[in-house]
Amino acid sequence: MPIRVTSSLVEKTDTVALFLRLNIDSEELRLYNLKFNFFSQATYLGSNATNLPYLDSLYLGGERNVHYLKFNFNKKKVGRLMKMKVFNYQQGESSNRIMALNEAKPFILFDEDQLPVVGAYLQSGDYSIMDTTKLIGFYYNHDFSVALPPMVTRSETTSKAMEIDSTFSFSESIMLNKKGLYLFQKDTTDLKALALRLLGKRYPKFTTVEELTQPLIYITDDEEQQKIDLIRGDKKRFDKFWIDLAEEPGRALRIIKTFYGRVEEANRRFTTFKQGWQTDMGMIFIVMGAPDGVERIGNKEIWNYKEDRHLPVRKYQFIKTNTIFSPAHYVLIREKKHSGPWFEAIDLLRKGIFK
Repeated sequence: MPIRVTSSLVEKTDTVALFLRLNIDSEELRLYNLKFNFFSQATYLGSNATNLPYLDSLYLGGERNVHYLKFNFNKKKVGRLMKMKVFNYQQGESSNRIMALNEAKPFILFDEDQLPVVGAYLQSGDYSIMDTTKLIGFYYNHDFSVALPPMVTRSETTSKAMEIDSTFSFSESIMLNKKGLYLFQKDTTDLKALALRLLGKRYPKFTTVEELTQPLIYITDDEEQQKIDLIRGDKKRFDKFWIDLAEEPGRALRIIKTFYGRVEEANRRFTTFKQGWQTDMGMIFIVMGAPDGVERIGNKEIWNYKEDRHLPVRKYQFIKTNTIFSPAHYVLIREKKHSGPWFEAIDLLRKGIFK
């Protein structure tokens, strides 16, 4: 479907609120062409799914092809998992999204247009709260390390400690303008919190040379990384690096379009307290592309890639971790067997050969 859906569940005492941001990538499709159905289910397979009526719904606003919606549900009826089915009357298509109640946020922020911050990142601006009287905030100016390759079984190098750079509180609104990680709580004894990363205005898209060079660490060797370090924001040097890597300008353009398209999508899908491209899922997505199938078993998510004329069958397993900074941050189970397909996939990407 030509729709990108971003969702946030917010758990309250008696109700669960579902906030949606819909990006409609079609000139013909309209919001009134869509129907939303909800189901409660105990497992991801959903063989025992039951219809889940919502108490009320509200259109929160939007413009052009972006719309914000809110649905309220009786908390007792939601169950462990909520499944949302979006049906497109215009084209007869439907898509499903499954959300876990234990990943729900305790509250949500609203921007200066009174639209909800749906997802895990935000840009500079004035933000407010509506359902609580006071929030305590913590700011972390912390740079996280990028994901290690899938065959590296040694422990990741320990980053510097997550030191709190500043603490603040507010009861109505606050201006957020420093890039970094923010953690909000109603009370410091709470086990749940809202973590949001403030990023550039164009995020999840990268536009500056400094941003664009960072994900290249996944597809370059040590010698090439030394050349990247010398680019230092210079657009001409950046362009020359890509032409030298691809050995032909036309091929360079094709690779750039695919590679940075994947980086943007990884940022959109997988950002938690880390930028999406830095996460394990983001790394696999950038190099391998979208999986052909996804399985969810307990706290494990498995990405399956079919055999094609260039690469064998591949399977990547991720374990869901739960911290105060994210109730759903996935960590890759690294295995030495991933080595061969990994280097083959990188070689194909550098040659402009994609599945």
